[in-house]
Amino acid sequence: MKIIFVTPEFLEKNKPSTGLPIYLYRVSKAMQEMGHEAIIVTGGTKREYTHYDGIRVYRYNTKLSFETGYLPLDY
Repeated sequence: MKIIFVTPEFLEKNKPSTGLPIYLYRVSKAMQEMGHEAIIVTGGTKREYTHYDGIRVYRYNTKLSFETGYLPLDY
């Protein structure tokens, strides 16, 4: 099963992080161990598609906000 997590922030290599990105990383890795595919959709400073330790990460050049509910889907 594919599981998509939409979050305002996620881990980036060589950058410090807070609790939410670390939690989502651990949950995503646990899902992978159970045979599922975890995908992260998050904001960032540039638009890019990367992998972080085997997890697909889509970064949008915007600040995702749960307050406004704004998520551009034109990737």
